[in-house]
Amino acid sequence: MKTILKSLMAAVAGLFAVTAGAEVELPSGYTQLDYIESTGQEYIDTKIDAAGDVTAVMDFMPLGYTGGGYLGTCEGGDSSDWRFLDSDAYGTIFDCGNARVNLGKDVSINNKRVTLSCGIENDRVTVRLDDSAGLRIAEGSANSEGTIAAKSIRVFGIHQGWGNPPDSCVAMRLYSLKLKKGGTLVRDFVPCQRDSDGAYGLYDRVEGMFYGNKSGKGAFVGPTTAVAQ
Repeated sequence: MKTILKSLMAAVAGLFAVTAGAEVELPSGYTQLDYIESTGQEYIDTKIDAAGDVTAVMDFMPLGYTGGGYLGTCEGGDSSDWRFLDSDAYGTIFDCGNARVNLGKDVSINNKRVTLSCGIENDRVTVRLDDSAGLRIAEGSANSEGTIAAKSIRVFGIHQGWGNPPDSCVAMRLYSLKLKKGGTLVRDFVPCQRDSDGAYGLYDRVEGMFYGNKSGKGAFVGPTTAVAQ
């Protein structure tokens, strides 16, 4: 059973695989970057609600633990959440309704570039962390329980302002993020800078739209050089 589960998780991650920093031909007016970085005040609203079968693959680097959430929603209670976060009390966890996958307090990802694969599919909640070399750091799974609230998933922070306002934001670098819903790719985020005003954010290759900071505080930063053509 464990072998089958590992194979399934590897297959899901492979569906999202992308070479970090690879040129993806953004439209005129946007400069692709290797990453964008938050200071602990910013977040981006993906405008994808967490209800139903939603899976994510995120290439990121936490920049010091701040007690917030990296990706997800929070309705104020675990019974309706979809969220990946660090917790002083529980360690590194992924909540999906009443199901909680706890990777434990010994999982340290601060200041490390890692790939997160998580979500719910076919009534099974899974989460996996791989290092930059593709080696597994930790993984876990659980049967899905409860109902996920139809609230929009955020990245760089989650909804409820517990721990680190505003909205439980964290300091991290984001290299890429892909979201699937019902098996369909709904967001394919590429870090970029908008040439017209210099704003840093994410360009979604699915919708062809730019997503910037929604917190009203702080500002994303990025590298000084663009991704090589």
